[in-house]
Amino acid sequence: MGWADVGHHSDHILTPNIDTLAADGVVLNNFYVQPVSNPSSGALLTGRHPMHLGFQNIALLPFMATGFPLHFKLLPQYLKHYNYATHIVGKWHLGFMNREYTPTYRGFDSHVGYWTNRQFYFNHTNCDPYDRVGCGYDFRHNMDVITNASGVYSTHYFTDRCLHIIDEHNTSEPLFLYVPHQAIHVSANKLPVEAPQEYIDMFAYIESDMRRGLAAAAYSMDESIGAVVERLHSRQMLE
Repeated sequence: MGWADVGHHSDHILTPNIDTLAADGVVLNNFYVQPVSNPSSGALLTGRHPMHLGFQNIALLPFMATGFPLHFKLLPQYLKHYNYATHIVGKWHLGFMNREYTPTYRGFDSHVGYWTNRQFYFNHTNCDPYDRVGCGYDFRHNMDVITNASGVYSTHYFTDRCLHIIDEHNTSEPLFLYVPHQAIHVSANKLPVEAPQEYIDMFAYIESDMRRGLAAAAYSMDESIGAVVERLHSRQMLE
């Protein structure tokens, strides 16, 4: 996601909910992150620069026999000391070579999403060309494979999961809900970012197929963010 991929920096991308959060919050006009996801997520969950995490050069690929070093304590592990409920919905991408590297062993009460670097948005398989070992299905609830999600757009699936967590949460306790969306990451084979056709049709005025798919995926992500914030508001959890 680049500078011009949100509504408040673009005349053709629609992200009204993100724009509202920006208008009501803080816009970091000179905030620099890593160009790929893996180092960025590691930095976010540790507060450390990727140079000190061993992830400054390349993101994890699906069959690398490594993961985010276990001696680093992650944010949800700290929050458990303060009685937080901790959940992740979406992309993990910090390693899974054994179970100790997976989300529910690193401070999260639950995880719905995927472990690898990227996948198709509808069938949830990863066909990463760099690994040259074919495709694999990667959609999970904790340590179990989700078998009934094929054909369901990942952003919609993640939204429903977030709303379920919020609805079931005991509001007398604090909640850490980490939602690293798949959108607007490239699909498994680097083709245009996938989105439901009705979202793509909204951006028919964009000539480029690549840009049109990105705009549609960004809009669906924005819609998800709006639904989550609204549900938090309805349960008086934003306070």
